[in-house]
Amino acid sequence: MTDQVVSDRERSIMSRIQQGHPGICDAIKFLEALSPSDRDSILLMVLERCSGGSAAHSMFERYQKSRFLQPCIVDQRSMLLIEKLILDTVPVEWDAIELSPVSPIGINSTLACVNQKNVLSTIRRAEVQADATMALALECAARRSQLLKRDPVSSEMIHLCTHQRCLRLQMFSEDSGFTPHFKVFGACTAGRDEGMERFETHAITQHVSAYLDILTQSMQHGYRAQRPMITFSHMAFTEKLLEDKTLRDHVRSKTQSDLDILHECGVNQERYIEKPEDITKTYRDALGLGKEYSYLQYIDSKIVRQLRTRYPHVQFRYDLGRIAGIGYYPTLTFKLTAETSDGRVFPLGDGGLTPWTQKLIGSKKERLFISGFGTELFSKNFR
Repeated sequence: MTDQVVSDRERSIMSRIQQGHPGICDAIKFLEALSPSDRDSILLMVLERCSGGSAAHSMFERYQKSRFLQPCIVDQRSMLLIEKLILDTVPVEWDAIELSPVSPIGINSTLACVNQKNVLSTIRRAEVQADATMALALECAARRSQLLKRDPVSSEMIHLCTHQRCLRLQMFSEDSGFTPHFKVFGACTAGRDEGMERFETHAITQHVSAYLDILTQSMQHGYRAQRPMITFSHMAFTEKLLEDKTLRDHVRSKTQSDLDILHECGVNQERYIEKPEDITKTYRDALGLGKEYSYLQYIDSKIVRQLRTRYPHVQFRYDLGRIAGIGYYPTLTFKLTAETSDGRVFPLGDGGLTPWTQKLIGSKKERLFISGFGTELFSKNFR
């Protein structure tokens, strides 16, 4: 759903409410003008009065109908099995922490331009966890800040990971495999720019290797992830194609689909390629992305070639038309997909470089690589 559609829907709702309550706009302005604590107090009083009169049967009816309130269909023992397998497989220096179920309100929209309507906001200036890596980034920033107080040029890395149940409010099709709330494994590596892409090389190699090792280890427990594939992308290629706002709004509503943006833009370039040199000179010159092209060449020589040797059963490719992650990842990303025994292909893992700790700490020298793995999705479809 595009921002314009959402805006039209909001106007329709406000118009309907105003018909019965002409003063609603003044009431909203009054609430907006209050201090956060006073606004919280008023809204809490309203909710307390409204919830006090709720009948048990009406709550039960809502529980049965709401897609947000239903339990996970995967047996908890199965979930614990894959969670333990993952924690036993990932690098030992990754500290596994237990997150709070909520984060500061606006964290997703501030750091990653996620629409606030897609997260469950609370009155107490918090929001239910919608992204485990976002919460991990906050803790990474806190720990990196402590290191920088002792040594302003500290390059010591912080490695954090967790399993977290997240909740997102956007609609998913039934055949997508996605549910409103889900268990996910998230990991973050935070550090400082060390020059020569040393941080990036280490983080990318470690994260990608961890997820491929998980797939290998899971086979001993009855999981079958066939034809695994890692695709690398540089989001600057997609961003350049989406400079037209109309096209960008169209694509935003299709981020969970397999929309071929190159075809949409009439570009004569293969979307999936084996190596950066397969990008035609005409295409890269037209986009003016010579620096980004050189960066992909560097990644290919320093990372991908070694990964191909280490994991010969995995297909490594470059995706020049990735749209998932627009506004979330500004530069390099990777995506892990695998096929089930009945031939369905699912996105299992995802990651990339983000500027989140740069924003939180206020230093452009900070670096952060994040990744996630669909624990529940994997347990539900690959065993």
